[in-house]
Amino acid sequence: MCRLALRRAAAVRVDGMLTNHPVLMSRRRALCVLGVLGAEVALATSLQPVVLAQPQPAALPPFVGWHDRTQAQHLALRDQYVAQGFRFLSLSIYGATSAPYYAAVMIQPKTPTTQHDYAGLSAAQWQAAFDAEAAQGYGPIILTATGPASGPLFAAVFEPQSPIPLTRHGLNATAGDPNSIQSLNAQAKSQNLILRWAASYGDAAAPAFAGIWVPNTANTQWGNDSGSYNAGGQTVLSGLLDNVASYQARFDAQTSVWSRPHFVTLNASSQYLSVFVDSWLAGGYQARHDMSSADYQSAFDTWTQQGYLPVCVQAAGSDLGSARFSAIFAPTRDTVDKTFTASGPVTNDKIDTAVRQAMHQYGVPTRRWASCTARNSSTRGATRWPNRAGRPPSRPPASAWRACPRRPPPWPSSN
Repeated sequence: MCRLALRRAAAVRVDGMLTNHPVLMSRRRALCVLGVLGAEVALATSLQPVVLAQPQPAALPPFVGWHDRTQAQHLALRDQYVAQGFRFLSLSIYGATSAPYYAAVMIQPKTPTTQHDYAGLSAAQWQAAFDAEAAQGYGPIILTATGPASGPLFAAVFEPQSPIPLTRHGLNATAGDPNSIQSLNAQAKSQNLILRWAASYGDAAAPAFAGIWVPNTANTQWGNDSGSYNAGGQTVLSGLLDNVASYQARFDAQTSVWSRPHFVTLNASSQYLSVFVDSWLAGGYQARHDMSSADYQSAFDTWTQQGYLPVCVQAAGSDLGSARFSAIFAPTRDTVDKTFTASGPVTNDKIDTAVRQAMHQYGVPTRRWASCTARNSSTRGATRWPNRAGRPPSRPPASAWRACPRRPPPWPSSN
């Protein structure tokens, strides 16, 4: 796919299917894309401006995507591309349970991992599939659902995993209920797990959820359910059942403190479930929500031509006409390492080491600290994430605190 670093993947539409092929670029254009263009991340609906997130790589891995496909069409495309070494990166089922539609993205990795995928499973069939796969050492990496809480239809993708992830379906949104997604999130955090993928199905009257929680080996701070509040006489469960406007507000608040959307999905009532994390992707990202099928096609065309993969594409709606899409585009899923930088006139290696180890152990987000004595207070260092464009920031955010006697810092929040 790469010719003198001047070849990249361009998206085209073939009979409603999204695919990519290599095209040649001029040296001037390639240098512009690779080293000149760059800006901060912004979330936009179809009515908001598009903002480039990061200097782009020369080429994407081979990939293919489709949406608004029937189950028969979806399975035929899956068979075609699995035979060529493609594997699922994203999958969504939406529409009526009697006639579901699928949106999928598959990539062709250099070393394909064995995957087992399922489409159109009832709740009982999904449980049976999970039990059979787990017995073989396969755990789910993708789980998606459509239909009412009382009779959903599932689709899933499994890969070899150890341990098998904590996986549940049929969850509600009643805080305090052991069968709620809030309770499963709390359990997961107590076990240092992170929500990798989720399904939001049902509707506003009877919402339901399913989730996959995996080991949080990087100690990433993450948030999904952020409590409830009243908006215009309507109770909003932030992070679980956001409407279009409140999700935009959540996005704005989270990204203002250097968090990013890790996963976003929605139910048939266009209520959004989102997971935000305090890690940053090496190549930046673009996020879109509340898109029609045509809007998603347009976003796909725009961002894949600029070196972005659709790493998470989710849809919901009772039929094709009402379906709404959310998507996250990124050049890579690689994250930027967190770094500790010591500065200032006072040196104390023991304090530096202790603070660095504690911040790593507990996944503390960006903070500045100061060592204090009876005579002076000197800023010593900062542990920080690189900024949104992947470059180290020149200063910590406004939430920085001093670790001084009689002024203890607030315990870090998971959101």
